[in-house]
This record gives sequence, structure tokens and C-alpha cells, in this order.
Amino acid sequence: MKTVAILSLFVLFAVTPSLAAERSGPVDEWYLYPSLQYYTWSEFASDGSRFLRESDPLFGIGGAVTFNLYDSHLLLKVKGDLFGGDVDYDGETQPDPNPAFSRLPVKTDVIYFGGRLQTDLGWRFPLATASVEPFAGLGFSGWLRSLQDSTTISRTGIPVQVSGYDETWYLFDTKLGARFAIPLGQDFKLIAEGGARYPFLIRNTADFPLLGSVTVHPQGKWTGFAEVGCQYGRFRPSIFYEGYRADQSPVSDGLVQPRTVSDLYGINFGFTF
Repeated sequence: MKTVAILSLFVLFAVTPSLAAERSGPVDEWYLYPSLQYYTWSEFASDGSRFLRESDPLFGIGGAVTFNLYDSHLLLKVKGDLFGGDVDYDGETQPDPNPAFSRLPVKTDVIYFGGRLQTDLGWRFPLATASVEPFAGLGFSGWLRSLQDSTTISRTGIPVQVSGYDETWYLFDTKLGARFAIPLGQDFKLIAEGGARYPFLIRNTADFPLLGSVTVHPQGKWTGFAEVGCQYGRFRPSIFYEGYRADQSPVSDGLVQPRTVSDLYGINFGFTF
């Protein structure tokens, strides 16, 4: 049932732009962008110690369209992108009944591939020399996190083969924030947005070589997001940040998803149409 709900909401987000275009008229703005991102992912034990860290660049491509629903005040924005990359994994193996083989340090690569789709509704307030647009929205993210096979050494000096596994993540969140635009000339303006996001539904299904599939549901926490840039003619570069925080999940088949902290920093090289 949850899979059906996720797919249904994804379809709803996908058809929203076409419905809005038919009913509302003009497009206020749309742009495409390649993206360079720096990504970190850390997991923590119950005592607060960090036992896993992933970090490296990710690469993406995306686009956004803003529909003018009413008199250049009521605006609907839909934004989507794809991302992927190969990041470094510095962590440890799973607990084992034999202390010589339990929680051994391991380094490997993790392949990421996924996408995001976000839509929000805002009301633009024109000011004397700028504009401000409070907004609220919903978002969906899904990605594959594929840990590669590797080797390590046991505490008795024996080489150990470490099998990789795949995780499939789905996340729904809500955002509250505001956008700002400050024109500084006929072809130049500063743009910014920021606010808070809350992941209200998170699902991680891990496919282990011996245990099979295990699904856990981490508990999301509020965190921040921001983007600052400019638009000069059709060129729209910006820098951005998006955080993710989740507490440890409830136990499922004897396993948990540990408390997780993730940060994403990036540069978008946008081009408007």
C-alpha cells in the first residue's frame, strides 16, 4: 500500500505542471541547469560516536518551471533533477557474534543514483525595490545507495571478504520558506530562498546477501535549506545547501537504521528561457 501511495503522489506531482498550464495561462519562469554537488553522509551509534562517513562530489542535471496562477501573485513552482556519483565509504562491518569479526573497519565505494521532484505554492508580495514570496510545498526523493564489495582484516589478522549490498530509499518531505528577488538593473537581479524542511515519510529497503530484504523507517527531523544566486540576462548561477537529519529507526527484523546526518552543498549553472 505504501508503494502505491508513493507512486500515486509521484504521478500527481508529474501531471501538476500540465494541469496548471492549461488552467492558469502564462509561465512566469523556467530554467535548466547542470549541477556540481558535494555530499556527506554520516551515521552514529547510540552512544553518539560516528562509525560511518561517506563524502565526495555528485553530479546532477535538472530544471524548474514557475506558473503564474493569479495576477503574478499566486505562483506554483515545480522543480526536478537527477543526480549520481561514486563516493568514498569509510565505515565498519555489521556486528558479529565472534568479536574477531565484529565491526571491523572497512573502506569501499558507494554508487548513488536518484532523483528529486518538488512542488510548492507561494504568494509574491511586490515591494518598492524587491519582492518576497512565502511558500509551502511537498517533495519526493528516491535514490539507490549501492555499497560495493571490499576486503578488510580481522582482529586475528585473517583477510575478510566484505560483501556489498543495495539500499533503496524513498523520502517525502514538506518545506516552509520564502524567496526574495532584488532587481539591480534591467538585466541583473539577486535571488535567494531559504527555509526549513521536514521528512515526514522515510523508507529504506536494504537487500542483504544472506538476510534478504529488510525495510526500516527512520524518524525525520526538521533541518534547513537555502539557495543564493543571481540572474544576468539568461544566465542564472546559484549556490545551495540542503540538510537531512533522521533519528534512529524502530527495530525491524533485528536491524535499525542508525541516526543519520547528511549535508549537500552545490552549484547550479542555470539558463533561463
